[in-house]
Amino acid sequence: MLGAGADLPAGLQRVALAAPQAGPNRVTATLDDGTTFTRTFTAHRPATRVGGRLAVPATITCADMTLFGNYDRRRQRSLDPRGTVRRGARVALYNRIGPGKIFMWDYATNVGGFASERCAAPGLGA
Repeated sequence: MLGAGADLPAGLQRVALAAPQAGPNRVTATLDDGTTFTRTFTAHRPATRVGGRLAVPATITCADMTLFGNYDRRRQRSLDPRGTVRRGARVALYNRIGPGKIFMWDYATNVGGFASERCAAPGLGA
């Protein structure tokens, strides 16, 4: 997958796309030689309930929150720091694993871990 700053191979160009609306969406691409490709897919509304079958989008509200690799339920302590997530980062919330602790995935760094649930505001934000 090419990142935002990556050079594209010859013959390809970047196109800005709007976020899909909930329901069926149709995307059509036309190549330089006139060949057209069309794909229809269904986009679902973002999940809003943690613990369901889908991840809940959220934004980090605390400064410099640490993601941990393990959580000791008996001692109620986070163990093994994996990385730092900055305020404003977009994450996916999955499941609560202890009092105030939740598993989340940081989209920017592609790292998952356990962190404080109070630092993540569910919703797509602005």
